[in-house]
Amino acid sequence: VHFSDKVPPEAAKLAREEMNPAGITVKEVARAKTQEELAAEAEQRVKDDEARKLAEAQAQADRALTLSYTTEDDLIRAREQELGVIDSNMATAKLTIASQEKNLSDLLAHAADFERSKKPVTQNVADSIANVRAQIEVQQKTLKEREGAKDSVRLDYEAKLQRWRELTTKSRFFFNDTAPT
Repeated sequence: VHFSDKVPPEAAKLAREEMNPAGITVKEVARAKTQEELAAEAEQRVKDDEARKLAEAQAQADRALTLSYTTEDDLIRAREQELGVIDSNMATAKLTIASQEKNLSDLLAHAADFERSKKPVTQNVADSIANVRAQIEVQQKTLKEREGAKDSVRLDYEAKLQRWRELTTKSRFFFNDTAPT
């Protein structure tokens, strides 16, 4: 044990007690942490901060969910409305494809007329055929994307409905449990 009014440099990183002139401990200094300990603490702070942010975001989403939908039927209606919009978009895309396919058929017949009369197909007709085929591909891709969007909406609303049920069950339990008898 060493007593001094100054900490020697070789002991600066060690745990120690600082005392007043009466010999009463006035301050306890913990030992200096290793680089690994400091890195672990920093990593834990980052994890804690991320967890806090996630919890805050979940709480905000939960509030929005319970305020937006007062009943399960409200949630189901919202899902059906969103699916209806997608179905309308898909119907429009199908009509567009049908129209473009008719246009393509007419253009191909026109090109066949050129070939039967031993004339070359004009560049304008060939370009129109290529353009219509590209438009059909775009619309077919849109249809596939819309089908994926429908699946995504169903999954999203299923998760919302499940979470809404959890939240409303908890709140009903809380209010019923604390209600006066």
